[in-house]
Amino acid sequence: SLTALAHRLGYFDQAAFNRLFEAMVASSRRADWSRHGIAYAQTLMRANDGSAEALILSELAMNKSELAMNKSVATHKKEGVQG
Repeated sequence: SLTALAHRLGYFDQAAFNRLFEAMVASSRRADWSRHGIAYAQTLMRANDGSAEALILSELAMNKSELAMNKSVATHKKEGVQG
């Protein structure tokens, strides 16, 4: 099936996730799921040096600065036309 192929290729299947999540929430093993999820997240955090987040924050800051500069230039041009 297309869903099975997508799964094998690593595509995210929202419907499958929803079914699994509902089963997990209703499960008597919810505490196990939680413990394993926390352990997995800690593993990911140990493997991450933060460079991806730093790049995202840097780009956001540059975009914000650029938007502020463009707004300032537009304001000055507008004031020049009115004044």
